[in-house]
Amino acid sequence: MSLADVKKAVGVNGSFLSQVERGKKFPGPATLRKLSKAYLVPYESLMQKANMLEETEASVSEQAEIAQLIREIEDRTEALKRFLIK
Repeated sequence: MSLADVKKAVGVNGSFLSQVERGKKFPGPATLRKLSKAYLVPYESLMQKANMLEETEASVSEQAEIAQLIREIEDRTEALKRFLIK
């Protein structure tokens, strides 16, 4: 996704998103939820990365599901990149 696409999907300005990418600003929970939907990433994962949610130990089956979701997200992201480059 381009910055413009994310900006439109999330409803924040590009300057803020750029600062988030560089670690200069940190979005709140509501913005993280919108970002999770835009990037197709689990909200809880972003909350953990932002140190807003305590990490919990996942079961083996949950870990497998999470790993599969990550692979699917990475595949979709790569497919989207290839599509946008054409």
